[in-house]
Amino acid sequence: MENRLRLHRMRNRLTQRQLADMLGIATSTYNMIENGKRGVSLQRAKQLEEILGAKIDELFSDSKTVRLIREEMAGKSG
Repeated sequence: MENRLRLHRMRNRLTQRQLADMLGIATSTYNMIENGKRGVSLQRAKQLEEILGAKIDELFSDSKTVRLIREEMAGKSG
């Protein structure tokens, strides 16, 4: 999973530890997400959108990840 989390995190002048704390997860877990070794849930994606001030499409360039998140969003609203 390719993502742009590091870029947006750095633009917001946050360390991995700070962002992990804001998300309520371990730094190691956030590191795996940022490095594409772990996926994210819709809830986590929405948290990242809010904290980093960027849309899901801007944070995750992998079309499969974006599609899965969109499908989950459609299922929640439908």
